[in-house]
Parts: sequence; C-alpha cells; structure tokens
Amino acid sequence: MQHLTKDVFFNKMEELLSVFPSWNIDFTDEKVVQAWYKHFKDTEEKTFVIAVDEYIENERYNHTVAGIMEYVREEEESFYVAN
Repeated sequence: MQHLTKDVFFNKMEELLSVFPSWNIDFTDEKVVQAWYKHFKDTEEKTFVIAVDEYIENERYNHTVAGIMEYVREEEESFYVAN
C-alpha cells in the first residue's frame, strides 16, 4: 500500500483550486497545508486520487475535508467489497 505522498497531495489540491476557482484557501500557508494533509496522509495514494476525481465530477460546492473524506471512504469500501 502506497500512502499519500506530499507531491500527489499538492497536485490534487492544485487541481481542486483550478476547478473550484471560488475556493478561498491559501495553500501557500504552511499551517493550512498541514491541517489538510494530516487528514489524508495515511490514505492510500490511489484512493485519494480517485476520491478527488470523483469529488470534482460530482460536487458543485467548494470542498471540505469531510466532503473529500466521504469519497475516500466510499472508495475504500468498494475496494474491500471487491476483494
């Protein structure tokens, strides 16, 4: 299992910023980055990528940790059911 790397985390956060331009979050602030990353750092990298992609495709409001975590849990559950 590959835990979420900071590079992948930043790439997906930049993608979220691009598709949700009104999202008022400053990812140049280290405390903000740490606050978000700590919630996802133990997530499998592939799961996080799929969850963010699903969030982008299905949601129309700015994201929250809880909103993205919902998609992480759904992806984890579908993985465990399939195996």
